[in-house]
Amino acid sequence: MRVEINDLDKNHAARRNWVWASLGLSPLAMALQHLVTLAKETERVLTGTTVTEIATAYTRWGWKADAAVIDALASIERASAEERKAVNGVIADLYSTWLEKEEEIMQKAVGADSPTKTYPVEQLAEPANGICILFCDGLRYDVGQRLVKALETQEFICNVESRLAALPTITPTAKPAVSPIASQLSGNVSPGLELIITMSGAKATIEAFRKLLEQNGYQVLKNDELGDLSSKAWTEMGAIDSNGHSDGWKLTYRLKDEIDALKRRIEALLAWGWKQVVVVTDHGWLLFPESLPKADLPEHLTYLRKGRCAQLKETSHTEQQTVPWYWNSNVSIAFAPNICCYEAGKEYEHGGLSPQECVVPMITVSKRKAVQPISIENVTWRGLRCTMNIVGPLEDMKVDIRSKAGNPKTSLISAPKPPNADGTMSVLIEDEDRMGEAACIVVLTNDGMVRIQTLTTIGG
Repeated sequence: MRVEINDLDKNHAARRNWVWASLGLSPLAMALQHLVTLAKETERVLTGTTVTEIATAYTRWGWKADAAVIDALASIERASAEERKAVNGVIADLYSTWLEKEEEIMQKAVGADSPTKTYPVEQLAEPANGICILFCDGLRYDVGQRLVKALETQEFICNVESRLAALPTITPTAKPAVSPIASQLSGNVSPGLELIITMSGAKATIEAFRKLLEQNGYQVLKNDELGDLSSKAWTEMGAIDSNGHSDGWKLTYRLKDEIDALKRRIEALLAWGWKQVVVVTDHGWLLFPESLPKADLPEHLTYLRKGRCAQLKETSHTEQQTVPWYWNSNVSIAFAPNICCYEAGKEYEHGGLSPQECVVPMITVSKRKAVQPISIENVTWRGLRCTMNIVGPLEDMKVDIRSKAGNPKTSLISAPKPPNADGTMSVLIEDEDRMGEAACIVVLTNDGMVRIQTLTTIGG
């Protein structure tokens, strides 16, 4: 299959430059480039005996296979039913075995000991004033990388970290766990995986959750609100998860719009004056166009059943993998084996133990510092001595005169020197034979980067 995909791409890659491709009329040619990437990335499997090792491999390269699937599926939005079937079939052949192996090593690593040891979930650090936390439901690691790419083409700096989602990887469990008030919540033993506010014992409804945020000094920003910069804020947006549940693999057609909306919201918050926007999420997901296989778990054993996890009754026993609920160790959660679901026909689902569901991004976004301009003015020669004025920020700057601006080995003075406090300076060319030669005056940063240069003739 991999050889055939590469051969097809060699024969049809040129079609991506044809006018038909720009009109969206060459979906198979467009999909091929992503299927080539998928074939390459799925030749190897994630390795590691611990969750940390597996997560490291996944964040280094494993997510690229998931991204290739998204790109290939997004390419066939305007394809015929037959063309979609062909692409979906190739994805199923290349992706299913790779996914299954990933899930197996992840499940084995979690089950090697107590999950409190094998699967450490860290709570969010307390942010400083001037920081806004943006929660986006279902921002899988590869989709987070798309957001980073979109932001870094602008004037923003992104720092990406990975963290583990709370188990099971469903929103009611994992969203509160990534909030800044997680330490004030706990889990009820009663059926339904309900959270309570520890101090009061009241149910942690959406309204109570937001009120608790406000009581702890967080503004809760709704819709396009921008807030007060003197404190901290929490805001939510995004429909990735709801679109996945409703649209299945066709979620891929809508991801670009979701990324664009997130980017605009972050831009608006930073433009308003927030020092940083920290993007967090609750869980990732599995996406498979031919539908994920079904696993059986009798309903009489469970209180609650989701797509890839279930809350077991106290007296129930199953051979399927179980772990304690993140919020209450007395509650047992069963996980569907491998990439299976407890419901048939699911193309999109989460709640289980896989790198795609468990390893999620945390993206800290800030504005790049404006680079103040520097200029070289009033260049005057008196024989071999050159005087000038450097206008702009002078800290950590030095001036050199070189035959070639980018080559420090062509310096014509004894050593680069900093300008005086008022920006004036004087340098001497020691080799009289250089009189009349062309040269470059360069202003350098401490690490040797050329900030600005100007041509001159030695001696004037």
